Amino acid sequence: MTADMTSSGVIARNVNHFRFAGHQPDSEMLIESPQKLWDAAIPKAQQKINDPIAWLAMQSARALIVEQDTLILAVPAEVEYLAACLTDNTNQPIFIEILTSLTQRPINMRVILGETLEDWDKIRQQENPPAPMPSIPAGPTTTYREVSYPPVMDENTTMRLSRETLAAADEKIEERRNSAWDATLEKISRGMSQTPMRQYPQGRAHYFMNNIRLISETMDRMIDEAGGVRTELFERGVSRAIDRLAQTVEFDPLLVALELEKYREAHRKGIGDYTEAMKHASE
Repeated sequence: MTADMTSSGVIARNVNHFRFAGHQPDSEMLIESPQKLWDAAIPKAQQKINDPIAWLAMQSARALIVEQDTLILAVPAEVEYLAACLTDNTNQPIFIEILTSLTQRPINMRVILGETLEDWDKIRQQENPPAPMPSIPAGPTTTYREVSYPPVMDENTTMRLSRETLAAADEKIEERRNSAWDATLEKISRGMSQTPMRQYPQGRAHYFMNNIRLISETMDRMIDEAGGVRTELFERGVSRAIDRLAQTVEFDPLLVALELEKYREAHRKGIGDYTEAMKHASE
């Protein structure tokens, strides 16, 4: 198999090379050879997904291992924006269906940022740190200590502490939601320099549509976390993302907002409950 190095440093495999000589490998051989499994899945996925950026994402991904019936795909960090094409709500079910058909058993798919099995091992260790070793008492000696009991609190003190606890929890939730938008803004800013064919209008168009999808997916996560409610903080986050994308592509923010609404309508995205945001807007 030959390989060409793209400007972004990603190995793009020629589509004509996704064929096996003789006959299709059996399912067991595909499980034992993750890259062959992924190579066999790509041309089938291209028949169902007519999106050049998604094709580039397929070619950029490297299959590392099949672990617990899950194919682990690695996408280099410098083209992180391509990972969204593999994991969005439209494309991922197609990949899972094809992988399951090829292996003749249920196969899931997970996409990580990295290039090697070592990268996957690091992620796995971070997600499942080893349990601490239990401490062994030094000897049978018995020590006695005075036990102190917390003071009895009156009803007013309990209510005040409850309010403070709730307020602190709300602050942590708001910080997490802000950080989610900050990560989206950073991806929008870095995406243009990492976009293939950005010197051509079609390349910039791919960048634009990919970031419309990125903003929409962030909106979905935020709406879900807020229980379907669109808060004032949520609307400010959406507006910041729209402004950042508009500055990058030199568009009017209103045009970007219209494209975002059209994308969400075409993909039947829920708009959420505007009641909370409207209440703040009227104050």
